[in-house]
Amino acid sequence: MFEIFEDFNSFHVSMLTYIILGSIIVVLNMPLLYLLIFIKQNRERKEFVLIAIICSVDLLYVVVNSYNSISRLILGTSTNVVAKIECVLRPNLFISLVVIQLVSQMPLFVAIDRLFAVVYSIWYYKRGVCYSFFLCSLPMIGSVVTTIANVISIYNGPEKESQVMAVCFSSSLVASSFKPYFHGTKWACLILATIVNVFVGIILHCNTKIKHQNTTKRLKNANMVIFSNTVNSLVFLMIPDMILAYPPKMDNFIYLQITMFSLIMSKIIFNIVLFLFFHKELRTLYLNLFKRKLFYNGGRMSGVRIVPVPQQELKTSAHNA
Repeated sequence: MFEIFEDFNSFHVSMLTYIILGSIIVVLNMPLLYLLIFIKQNRERKEFVLIAIICSVDLLYVVVNSYNSISRLILGTSTNVVAKIECVLRPNLFISLVVIQLVSQMPLFVAIDRLFAVVYSIWYYKRGVCYSFFLCSLPMIGSVVTTIANVISIYNGPEKESQVMAVCFSSSLVASSFKPYFHGTKWACLILATIVNVFVGIILHCNTKIKHQNTTKRLKNANMVIFSNTVNSLVFLMIPDMILAYPPKMDNFIYLQITMFSLIMSKIIFNIVLFLFFHKELRTLYLNLFKRKLFYNGGRMSGVRIVPVPQQELKTSAHNA
């Protein structure tokens, strides 16, 4: 086993860094997902369903990348090479490309969900949980389509038989001709998500017809959570991704690469902090879960009082809007 670490170098540092960060994120993410999915009161709140979906996508991203890091660590820095098409057709690497797209496309569709919640409130709050899953399945479809298009570009292009390292780094998985489209799709989704969130914020600020202040406060709070999540993605996902996609010419780029990938993974930790910061009830449940003051009982948590969302109030306010 310890033969893996012979001639320990920057490659091992990078892989171990991603694995350690991934482990930390899993430890922090799983309790929050547990609270969002298995607690009945939380499942009934649509904004919590959205947060659960975001956390699930983040967790998938971490698990896939950690698995790839472990695989690369086992393969080591051998000089073996494989065809580029072979790399992208490996199931774990194909899924990795899908997830890379998914974490960038998801914020746009979550922002669209918030737009529907504000503009078409009556229609929105009549929809069940299945609606949220349907809306958030669209970026999954888009991510798969984009990844397949990349595979086709490699298969039909001159890079089909080009040789890459057997560890198949992420930078070697995208066709050169398709690179602007692959990365452009991610960045465009994040920018559009920001624009949509700002638009939703303007609507909420200018809408004086909602009579219930509690409803307005809840809608603004939900929008602030999603907006903060999007800004977090802009800073800690899009900017590092741009640097990695079009790296500057410099010595020891591997250390810049480690830093950028670490920032991308840290974005998930910041997401968790943001969700807990804006939702006091979630924060209380989360902290008490670590303190072992809560226990699961038939879909309910004992040890803390959860204030349910006044759905009827939301519908009434939407009708008056």
